[in-house]
Amino acid sequence: MTTDKPSIWKAALVAPIGVPLAITLWIVWAATTSLGLAGLRKVCVVTAYVFIYALPVAYGVMLLLGIPIVLLFRAKGWLAWTTVCIGAAVLGAAIWFGCWQWALSEPKSPAWTLFNGALIGLFVGIIFSMVAKLPKRIV
Repeated sequence: MTTDKPSIWKAALVAPIGVPLAITLWIVWAATTSLGLAGLRKVCVVTAYVFIYALPVAYGVMLLLGIPIVLLFRAKGWLAWTTVCIGAAVLGAAIWFGCWQWALSEPKSPAWTLFNGALIGLFVGIIFSMVAKLPKRIV
């Protein structure tokens, strides 16, 4: 393997953990801002549920969509922090929006749902870029 092409496989294994991690951080923040430290009572149970449900979805999305997009970026010479983070944010927004619209009978506003999904995707893109040691350049 040459040194000019970053290895994406380790990053593809590590980055999806960012999805339940980001959701858990959001839950902790929301619980503490609304209820104070008392809101943290059930964080361990909620975190377990988040990891049980979100991690398989995150790995499935990485396998079916994330890796092919990253391989396309690498083939085109576009593999960098900016493209990966933008792609991850768009993908995160689309997947998060689809999951919320499908799962809830009264979904939240589309703008709020897309924004949250984009933040989660961006978090995963940052983790991916850091683990893969991608160049920090604008393509």
